[in-house]
Amino acid sequence: MKRGNRWRGIAAAVLAGAVIMAGCASAKDSGTSTVDDTAVGTVEQFTGQAIVPVTKTASPAAEPATDGETPDLSGLPAMTGRYLRTKNGGNMVVLDREGPVSFQSTEEEPRFVQLHSGDKVEVKLEFIQETYPGQSEALDIRLLEKGSLEDVDADTLASLTEMGWLEPEQEKDKQVVLGGVLLRSTGRTAKISCGTPDGTLGSSVAFNRTPTEEGQSNFGYRDIDYIYLDENAAAVKLGGSYILFLADGTVEYEGRFFAADQLSPETLEWLENYNSLPEEGQRSISMVPHDLIGDDGLEGDRAVETDAQN
Repeated sequence: MKRGNRWRGIAAAVLAGAVIMAGCASAKDSGTSTVDDTAVGTVEQFTGQAIVPVTKTASPAAEPATDGETPDLSGLPAMTGRYLRTKNGGNMVVLDREGPVSFQSTEEEPRFVQLHSGDKVEVKLEFIQETYPGQSEALDIRLLEKGSLEDVDADTLASLTEMGWLEPEQEKDKQVVLGGVLLRSTGRTAKISCGTPDGTLGSSVAFNRTPTEEGQSNFGYRDIDYIYLDENAAAVKLGGSYILFLADGTVEYEGRFFAADQLSPETLEWLENYNSLPEEGQRSISMVPHDLIGDDGLEGDRAVETDAQN
């Protein structure tokens, strides 16, 4: 081979190599990948809990808003369900297909403040964390129509009540069946002489339902102890304290129980006022209706009203 031809061959090889290297560098710089960027799957967080998109095919994430602008949510699907307010003031939606999803927000937020449990809503979100209930962030939520708790799936309400997410909004609406009797919470601390539990609740129904079976409540049951105080009264341990539960028609004074229809209207009025006072206020009461004490005459340092005093 002539010398000139040989040098031309070497130069051509060098040029071809440079072109190949330039192509590789270009592909790297431009972010070109052989991975299918439209594939959708489960993403694992550092906690190990799965995050799944709410759509089956990839969709663009909501465009972040600049100051004074509303984020573009047009790429996210609208999901419908029933709103629930949890017992700690949180917000939850029971989605029609995905089930209950809790949001890390409070009831004071403007978009939630006008909602009531049972309302039908439309919500937009990017993902649902695979827990029960699911966890997410509501990017947008709109009221579709007013509703009530009767519109929410009863089994879902029961499971959420059992897990401690829901409970009656009013203390007096907490109910339990013990000794075959339906008892209602008074909201007052029970006066008990023995702190040994007689048992533990065994089941629960939805918080807006009435329990019917022995050991059943409408405010959960896990690790909830109770103590029998009377055939129409019991102490149920809630939040570290024993709360007094009474049957309808039963009243209590200092750990003693009476049938309401056996007391005078004046005594019932006195008793209602007495039980509404704090402990210090109760101690300041000097006169007690005689039908709450009987014929003993005195209760500690309190005088008992006689018929003449009445």
